[in-house]
Amino acid sequence: MTGLSERSLLLNDKIIERGSDDGDEKRKRLVTTVALAASMVVQSFLLVGVFPYAGFMAMHLVPGLNEENAGRYAGLIASSFMVGRTVSSFGWGRASDRYGRV
Repeated sequence: MTGLSERSLLLNDKIIERGSDDGDEKRKRLVTTVALAASMVVQSFLLVGVFPYAGFMAMHLVPGLNEENAGRYAGLIASSFMVGRTVSSFGWGRASDRYGRV
């Protein structure tokens, strides 16, 4: 397969040749990749961060709960957290599109 080169089409319809990146482009890609990886770590921590203390929060918020029956309320707290994230994600997406992009 001589004479064929690997090419990729970017979002702005600019075609780049693989291997023709200069130092600045490689640095930008590395910084972008590291930033996205860091945001995914934070996202995963926030996603599961509510579970360890949901039972204690249920016992604190609902009077008369003890350790044996706090599990149902802890599940309700955790599921309402996920429902709240789902419902509010569209509004946050619109706000970031409108105000976050310059």
